[in-house]
Amino acid sequence: MAQDPKINKLPNGKWRMRWNNGSKSFTADTRDEVVAFKAALLAGGMVDPRAVVAPVAGGRTFRKVANDYIVMKKKKGLAPGTIEGYERDLRLYVLPEIGGMDINEVRPPHIRAVLERAGKRRTPGSLRKMHSSVLYPIFKWAIGNEWRERANPCEITAQELSQETREQGALLPDDAPMFLDCGYAIAEPDDDGKVLDPDGLAGDFFTLLYGTGLRWQEAAALDVGSVDWKRRVVVVKQVIRLHVGVAKDKGKSRYAFRDIPLPAADDDPLVVMLRARTRGRFASEPLFVTGAGRRVYSSVARRLLRHTLELAKKLHGYAEQFGFHGFRRGFATAMEDREIPERSLKLLLGHARHTGATKAYVKLTAKQVENIRPYVGGMCWRASELALAA
Repeated sequence: MAQDPKINKLPNGKWRMRWNNGSKSFTADTRDEVVAFKAALLAGGMVDPRAVVAPVAGGRTFRKVANDYIVMKKKKGLAPGTIEGYERDLRLYVLPEIGGMDINEVRPPHIRAVLERAGKRRTPGSLRKMHSSVLYPIFKWAIGNEWRERANPCEITAQELSQETREQGALLPDDAPMFLDCGYAIAEPDDDGKVLDPDGLAGDFFTLLYGTGLRWQEAAALDVGSVDWKRRVVVVKQVIRLHVGVAKDKGKSRYAFRDIPLPAADDDPLVVMLRARTRGRFASEPLFVTGAGRRVYSSVARRLLRHTLELAKKLHGYAEQFGFHGFRRGFATAMEDREIPERSLKLLLGHARHTGATKAYVKLTAKQVENIRPYVGGMCWRASELALAA
């Protein structure tokens, strides 16, 4: 009989039932689960029970699929730190929203609810990373295991996130002095006597990001010795690992090794800040370090940015919202305003592509450094300093 469900044991030890001439199937770890599913299927007139009712206890909920996915990744040898990050994202943002739902019933609106929940504490960049590294792969894996019959609901939300990325804000030159003032201000007691940045990191860190166009992971990984005063450049050759306050050498495939020329003027705010942070310190010490002796890892960096944006809105009505990439966008905008050659801008941003092993050896020549240097000065004045100068 064409509609008669067939139950078979698979080579991997799981059990599968097919019906409707083999076009539909259900797979489970035990035969009892398949038999129970078959009984529900027959009782419902051959209508897939997953499409009409919530799963029974122990059924194929998103929580169960996600847990199985994590177990599979551990068996494949995924780095423990990465596993820990996946589990944290699931626990804090994903499972509270869709953990109890049937994996086959999750739709794009449910994914949007997860992203909205996470967006209250995550930067746009880390939100996209969670979507592409956690949510999307879990649904793709569920479809591959025939636990989900519908399309991946993250396909639509991925397009929406891409559009949001293109529309993200930036720290524009006109707003930079005010914003940097707010970055330094959160190191001082507020009206309630609370200090939001007791280590005094935000102002200097954001000055470096805006004045050089560095990625935040690159800036956080800099050591004192990364500032080469003889050549007057910042040498970029490592990146901080997400969620962990340690730096590691950058892989050749990730970002270009490069030198960032510093302004020629000794009174430039960027130069003054770097002089203060490198004076009398060992070359191996982190350039930016918290009171606990750790680098500026992701949660600290996000908290400092959030507090600075909130203060800018409170004091100046600044409504723009941006992530760390907003500093790079602002830097690139300022360079374009100064009509820097396109090739030089690519070198500064690390977008210039080199082939094979030569990538690790490419450095700016002395001539290139001096050609670029006039463009990068005078970007990081604070509003209070400009007012005094006036």
